[in-house]
Amino acid sequence: MISVKGIYDGKRIKPAEKIKFKKKSEVIITFLDEEVIETEKSEKEFYKTFGAWRKFDVDRLIREIYKDRKVSHRKEVLM
Repeated sequence: MISVKGIYDGKRIKPAEKIKFKKKSEVIITFLDEEVIETEKSEKEFYKTFGAWRKFDVDRLIREIYKDRKVSHRKEVLM
């Protein structure tokens, strides 16, 4: 089984790439709704952020987080 992207123009489905089957074959045609297309765009934007932290001092950030955890902001409980 293979998947091929294409465009439906209202009358015909046009594959976006060459299909290498020579005989008649059964196919499943799935129409992607706008929500799926938007999700794919969001995923691409997400993957563009990979590596954005590579120049960031992560060790310093971790030290600051643990340092802040030691500070208590609670009021003393009186009994």
